[in-house]
Amino acid sequence: MSDAEEMLTLYSIDTDGIVLVHYCPMNNQPRMRAIPQDREIKELVFLFQSAANLPDPAVGHEQKLIIQFADKDHITELWTWRMNGKDTRMVYRFVRKGGD
Repeated sequence: MSDAEEMLTLYSIDTDGIVLVHYCPMNNQPRMRAIPQDREIKELVFLFQSAANLPDPAVGHEQKLIIQFADKDHITELWTWRMNGKDTRMVYRFVRKGGD
């Protein structure tokens, strides 16, 4: 729903990469793609490909996502929000319950 604050990101395998669709509270759906570089993945860089329901690139939307895997219990997500050509980075840190 467009007035909701929740968001959802779905990931799927796509040939040699991973694609995501981010369902944003702004009511647009950016699509991004990452191609893993190593067998032991420490970081994934998702770059903007397109977006559904984005009438103009100046409208606020997620532009980039970097996921860093520090270890089996710690993940950091660095989201880049773009609005009117200006980028703002948001950082989310996750720790597995029972981890450090």
